[in-house]
Amino acid sequence: MGKFYISFVIQSSDYHKHDFEIVDFQNSKIALYSDASSQQIIEWSAHRQKELEPNEKLVVLNYFAISSLALE
Repeated sequence: MGKFYISFVIQSSDYHKHDFEIVDFQNSKIALYSDASSQQIIEWSAHRQKELEPNEKLVVLNYFAISSLALE
């Protein structure tokens, strides 16, 4: 699948923080759709949410594939 730019916000009752990550998703052998990027983003966000404090919530704002040419 390749690299994806994921823009997100971490919210709590006291603050919110805008952030982003560049994630490299490997091709999965089984996918429900021909483009499994949405599926991978949901899995990534669920995993990332587990790393946060109980009062924090991760909200994905945007994501898009990054061309390998853009990283050179």
